[in-house]
Amino acid sequence: MTAGALSHIRVLDLTSHISGPYCTKLLADYGAEVIKIERPGTGDATRRMGPFPSDEPDPEASGRYVYLNSNKKSVTLNLRSSSGRAILHRLLDASHLTVISLTPAAMDRIGIDPVSLAKDHPGLASVSITNFGLSGPYRDYKADHMTLCAMGGWAQYLGRKELPPLQAGLDLILQVSGLRAASTAIGVYGQSQWTGQAHHADVSIFETVTEMLPASPLRYAMTDVIETRGMYPFPSQGILKCSDGYVGVNTLTEDHWELMCQWMGMQDLLEDPRFSQATGRWEHTQYLRDRAETYFSAKTKDELFHEGQGFRVATGLVSNADDILGSEQLRERGYLVETKHPRMGKAVQPGAPMRMTASPWELRSPAPSLGQHNHEVLRGGLGLSKEELMKLREQGAI
Repeated sequence: MTAGALSHIRVLDLTSHISGPYCTKLLADYGAEVIKIERPGTGDATRRMGPFPSDEPDPEASGRYVYLNSNKKSVTLNLRSSSGRAILHRLLDASHLTVISLTPAAMDRIGIDPVSLAKDHPGLASVSITNFGLSGPYRDYKADHMTLCAMGGWAQYLGRKELPPLQAGLDLILQVSGLRAASTAIGVYGQSQWTGQAHHADVSIFETVTEMLPASPLRYAMTDVIETRGMYPFPSQGILKCSDGYVGVNTLTEDHWELMCQWMGMQDLLEDPRFSQATGRWEHTQYLRDRAETYFSAKTKDELFHEGQGFRVATGLVSNADDILGSEQLRERGYLVETKHPRMGKAVQPGAPMRMTASPWELRSPAPSLGQHNHEVLRGGLGLSKEELMKLREQGAI
């Protein structure tokens, strides 16, 4: 196997939960040596999140942890202890890049804020991933995926007009923030290598959320119109029921509207003045939905997906997990891969998020058990003796 594009980079991973671990997972998957620092006894928060085999909680067999932390090494370190912090700084000295998802207050307390890092570790590249960034009045506020969706403008845009706002699904925004942090990390690493000086990048999840929906604030700035859910009803946007689920249809242009009518046998609507403009179609959206769903009712979502694409209409089936695992597109591209984990056994997970001809994605090792690489990294890497390791364990430092 060709060495990954990032195989020359050593990363110290000071992250937990979703965004940070996803960032460092991407770096590890393309060859970087990633040393993950975990809290002794408990480890990363995702170890307790699941899903778990047979729904039996096991911190060494969490599907979420296994997916986000493959190809990494786990070292336990108590950053509240002076001994633990001393080892942390030795590990930082031995690294090219560090990714941090601690709170701004915790970074200040431990002494790994951007100013301290630049002073203590010249040449080290660093990226922080926090809810609101390292500055501003909200920097120490608590948040989760739901509250960030709401504050960033997504929630007011999602759902039906007559019902409350919705959040974006699952961990979407957190993973997008991790992706942004990974690309940022490559840039800040390159800058540090080029200049020989420490460089830091401050990634705010809140700002990432806001940027993911640029049309809404831009439209308001230009027109004073506040976009909200239900502004663009079917046929401009719509999730329609069929015989075995739902299909999404979007008529982006007048050509798509005409093609959709031809596809669903509704050519009579093309001669009806009520539907000559988008505003008229929105006014009669329920009638159009009823006509479309009458056509859809006898067909499966897979049939309708291929039919709609055949008419060059933006159409997508609403997939469940079974649809995704059975996708002929993903199977043909070899996207879904099988991981073998010593506690969890075999499991299918997403593979390469992007494909580079000279740097293939590789699942080199399963997610580590808690502290699995203490001996390798602390003794083999830092040169600590067996006696020193024993003392550190007694002190609760590792």
